[in-house]
Amino acid sequence: MQFSKSLLFTAVALIAPLAIEASPISPSPTLSIDGLTFSNFTCSTMSSGTIVSPGCAASPSSSGVAVSTITIPGIGIEFGASNFLAADSSVNDLRINYTVTASASAITAVGLYFDAIYAGQAVSSVTETLYDTFGNEITQATVQVGSAVFGSPAILSDTIALNGAYTTLNVTKDINLMALANSSTQFSYVDQTFNLSAAPEPGTSALMGGGLTLFGLVLRRRFSQKQAA
Repeated sequence: MQFSKSLLFTAVALIAPLAIEASPISPSPTLSIDGLTFSNFTCSTMSSGTIVSPGCAASPSSSGVAVSTITIPGIGIEFGASNFLAADSSVNDLRINYTVTASASAITAVGLYFDAIYAGQAVSSVTETLYDTFGNEITQATVQVGSAVFGSPAILSDTIALNGAYTTLNVTKDINLMALANSSTQFSYVDQTFNLSAAPEPGTSALMGGGLTLFGLVLRRRFSQKQAA
């Protein structure tokens, strides 16, 4: 899966419009879709070498990092950047933090999808870490793509099964791009999807409530009869 530099920048030109309708991370947006709310976004970048990171702030007509809600490949959010790259002996690292809250059900699994291209000796990776509301780490996953010199197979998607059901998660997403001399790599988007536990239907909830009430009355009657005897 190696690309020439001309193909790299052609692909970038085609990918860039994806971020046009997205909200910039700075100032921090609050986004909602299908019972999920995303908030408390923070972003930081670290660069070294010949290529300097464009930073986290973005607007609909400029470069940078932006976020939008998605429904494909699942319900969640997408982070996109039109010119976040590493080339010719440089490293770019982008760290994004945010909170996701489920209002009507609970989160049981998280999906991570990644799209990047590279030329020469380069690698792009995303490490995802999930925390509970007390700051305890729940789990972590990494997806990546790059040349064989880094000894890492391409992993473009992963599903993180949680050890329980959570209504609130704090997420840290670390996107790292590294390129040696005469090489380059760039990510176009990172998707985050969320699996939710099924909420009971209103009729089912009412039926369960009525059944429990009836069961309680039967137990009370039997207890009263036993005492009378």
